[in-house]
Amino acid sequence: MVTPLESDSSDSQFYAVCDNLLYEVGNPLKAVDVTFKIFFATQAKYPPEAKQIWDFLQVAVYGIRTKHDAFSSAVISLSKEYESSPDPAA
Repeated sequence: MVTPLESDSSDSQFYAVCDNLLYEVGNPLKAVDVTFKIFFATQAKYPPEAKQIWDFLQVAVYGIRTKHDAFSSAVISLSKEYESSPDPAA
């Protein structure tokens, strides 16, 4: 779970949450990164309501495929499109 929490100083603090433990991270991108790595390292199942998003991140962004994967056709199609798109940083 990625949770942005507002502090009193109106600066946002971001956390990755696992087993009711909060891990403070510097920004929302790092929160997603840490959360994905927790899912993957613990072999936890992605929540059904966000499975396609996590599947996409797994295959397209992290380049990880396992023998247990069951990606939807939408995830496969979008990841192929993502992989073939030009690098905007280049």
